[in-house]
Amino acid sequence: MTAGIAIDPSWTVNDVIAKYPDTISVFNSFGLDLCCGADEMLSEAAKESEIDSEALMSALLGVASRSGESK
Repeated sequence: MTAGIAIDPSWTVNDVIAKYPDTISVFNSFGLDLCCGADEMLSEAAKESEIDSEALMSALLGVASRSGESK
């Protein structure tokens, strides 16, 4: 991974999107609500949507690291 790429489960969906806009595709692929649920912490959003939080975090970090490399 690229140095400086970090996403914490306590961040909100909005926090992640603001820092790493390319992660929108990850949220969409997991079926997470980017409108009404975007102010929830990642851990809570995953739990409420019955999503594996480790899989979500891994996917988010993968996309964030790729987008960070291109900048």
